[in-house]
Amino acid sequence: MKKLLLVLLLVSAIKVIPQAIIDKKVNEENLKASLEFLASDELEGRETASNAEKVSALYLATTLKKYGIEPFGDDGSYFQKFDVSVEKFESTSKLMLTDNKGTVIKELLPAEDFGRFSRSYPDSSFLNQNTKIIFAGYGITAPEYKYDDYKDIDVKGKTVILLMDEPDNKDEAFFEGNKKTRYSESDYKAENAASKGALGVIIISNPEYYAYWNMFKKFTMSESVSIYNKEKAHSKTIPIIALSKAATETLLENEELTLDQLMEYKKNGRTPASFELDKKLDYKLELYSKIKKAENVIGVIKGNDKKLANEFVVLSAHYDHIGTDSEGIVNNGADDDGSGTVSILEAGRVLSLKKDNDRSIVIAFHTGEEKGLLGSGYLTSNAPFVKDIIANINMDMVGRESEDSIHCIGADKLSKKFAQLVEDVNKKTVNMVLDYKYNDPNDPNKFYYRSDHYNYAKKGIPIVFFFDDMKVDYHQPTDDVEKINFKKLGKITTLAAELALEAANVDERFPIDIKEKGAE
Repeated sequence: MKKLLLVLLLVSAIKVIPQAIIDKKVNEENLKASLEFLASDELEGRETASNAEKVSALYLATTLKKYGIEPFGDDGSYFQKFDVSVEKFESTSKLMLTDNKGTVIKELLPAEDFGRFSRSYPDSSFLNQNTKIIFAGYGITAPEYKYDDYKDIDVKGKTVILLMDEPDNKDEAFFEGNKKTRYSESDYKAENAASKGALGVIIISNPEYYAYWNMFKKFTMSESVSIYNKEKAHSKTIPIIALSKAATETLLENEELTLDQLMEYKKNGRTPASFELDKKLDYKLELYSKIKKAENVIGVIKGNDKKLANEFVVLSAHYDHIGTDSEGIVNNGADDDGSGTVSILEAGRVLSLKKDNDRSIVIAFHTGEEKGLLGSGYLTSNAPFVKDIIANINMDMVGRESEDSIHCIGADKLSKKFAQLVEDVNKKTVNMVLDYKYNDPNDPNKFYYRSDHYNYAKKGIPIVFFFDDMKVDYHQPTDDVEKINFKKLGKITTLAAELALEAANVDERFPIDIKEKGAE
């Protein structure tokens, strides 16, 4: 019955798709009409791989077709489909912290005391008793930096405690300073720990991470979605868990280093020596899992130049959101990232009418951003045109605050020429204030690594990330259409469209001045 209702919803939605008016300027009414549908209660928060998200995907594909934008997905369609593994903690899961004599110190409960930090869980249940616990720095083995946290320690059959991220250092020859590498990623830490024989990983979070614990609790008890890899489906994986600040302090109580001392080491760019705790940990992790289909939506405006048409500029946004909460209240995601989604949809309409692009312009709607940049990760690893992408313009949360400014992130990370183009196009079009506050590599929010553009950057593709800011409505049911500033959304859409066009028409590909750490 629910599927039928969603089909009927789509049929009605198609009737209200904005008209493909012959207007080469951004139309705010188009933006509003699309957003009112995508951020409606009927679409149930566009959870990744849900039926409601599939309706969203069909709406986007149908609109692209109506605007004359050609399909660029698999098999001549608008869709790039892939399997995802969906998992969720059962409420019966728990961790038992004991002393070495077996006396219970604390029973740790999901969401309240701990949550999944990553997707690395082996089966529907994971049981281990009386595992020893050892602190192992960042959990990194990096021969190219002559660095190994596991040197001279044995973690076989034990739980390892690891610091979040990687060693900070001003010396760019050592983990290339403050830039992230693959060694900072949680999945790498889990895989490396498993290769050393560890049974589980506990991540010690950064102080700012604990401030979001209430949000993290929601994530813990919601479904975890990851790209399903058939080859790795039955390979050895281990749980990777984050603890609340209070639980972490209990874990480290009366041990060699406290949480505050570990954070002080981290702040000063040092790696503390490993030590074994005078405590043990019992696991009882119960999960259900299933395989579902997810899909990116991809269209293309083909280039006019025969030699350059096989090179691409990508306009991107993620169309998924976080679904409903435990009480069924819808998180509509009007700004996150309904605003970016309708922005590139409207930019695509304008560009398809202008037809002035020498290179081809791809309109890419990613799924699974909220689950760990999944859709963009899949596209950049599997789409045949990736090697020919010259730039990515990513829009994520661009419809709030002042209509005169926007945060600009990442444009200078790989190509100075591309960064200059962003500035030049902005000045001669909408002339917004480009705020580089979050572009600072020392900014604790690390937004450069937190949206879909980052997967393009890892491929050595110049990117720019437009972003308005974090709000009190972030991942809340209050992120509604009524709070969107459509004048601002119109301006940033104009900037994105004009920037894509200018990038598509440059004489030569943007030179790469800096090889971003982790780039392939």
